[in-house]
Amino acid sequence: TSAYVDVLRTRADDRAVLAAAESLENSGASLDPEIERDRLWAICRMAIAPEARRSAAEALLASTDPLDDEFRAEAYETLVQTAEDRAVEALLALESLYSAHRDFHRLVPVIERLLEQERHAEPSYRALLASRRAERLAQLGSLRRDVLEDVHGALAAFAEAVSIDSQQATATD
Repeated sequence: TSAYVDVLRTRADDRAVLAAAESLENSGASLDPEIERDRLWAICRMAIAPEARRSAAEALLASTDPLDDEFRAEAYETLVQTAEDRAVEALLALESLYSAHRDFHRLVPVIERLLEQERHAEPSYRALLASRRAERLAQLGSLRRDVLEDVHGALAAFAEAVSIDSQQATATD
């Protein structure tokens, strides 16, 4: 198992890392929490089967050990891709995470997906998403303008924000 652990710890985007993770899982060996976290991360990131990726993401998030934000983001991104019933929850978590880290290039697609999810979300989430739609559109407009330098995209987001809430002052700045 030592060789598998060494490969796993590289965290490379390589099939060998996934093979090591799967071999450790099949070995039945007891793994320390850090190695188990890395094993779950590799499965989240690289496994082909969506259910394996989802299970690994859920196990990673349920872990009692504190996760650094890289692992947390990977787990939530995996849930967005593999768990339709948890997509809104995962997107909201990513929005918070990327906002806190000011990772605007990752935040923009999350906001766009949240705006899109509003139409397809369960009723309990639909109201929550709708309540912040104008605010998210204004934020999206600012990010498109200031970070992505996408003036046309910014104007479209600002126009929609203002059409929803004419009090959305951010959209007119």
